[in-house]
Amino acid sequence: MQLTFTIDQLAFWSSNPAFNESDFPFLFQGEPDVGFISPMARRRLPKVAKIMAWLDHELDAGQLPAVYATKYAEISNTIQLVRQFDHDLSPAKFSMSVNNAIPGLLSVVTNNEAPYSVIDSMEGLLESALVEACGSLQDHPKVKVV
Repeated sequence: MQLTFTIDQLAFWSSNPAFNESDFPFLFQGEPDVGFISPMARRRLPKVAKIMAWLDHELDAGQLPAVYATKYAEISNTIQLVRQFDHDLSPAKFSMSVNNAIPGLLSVVTNNEAPYSVIDSMEGLLESALVEACGSLQDHPKVKVV
């Protein structure tokens, strides 16, 4: 089976100063400006969610169906939770450690009703995400892969 698709837009976020826009015209850096999200919601968003929301907003990709691919989810939250196993765990922190937490939260705070799926794969993550996206192309003209 052969999968054929076209990449219309590409975005890359990096905090590494060694990268520059002349080398990567699709590069974004710095702090994401998410002033379009309410302060109460912004407070709960981890940095990766702010970056995703800002890119959606800037690239006008917010209402597209999406495939979110992650190898470790919000790994920093997970590590904190593991270290707290012998203490009281925070339900709020736990809820943000699962793979679909960030896309779910973003869909609520940005009022995005487009469908999304979450891929978690230790091997072949990008391949799995692209296969999922190609499947979504059967029902939608464009799909976002994050």
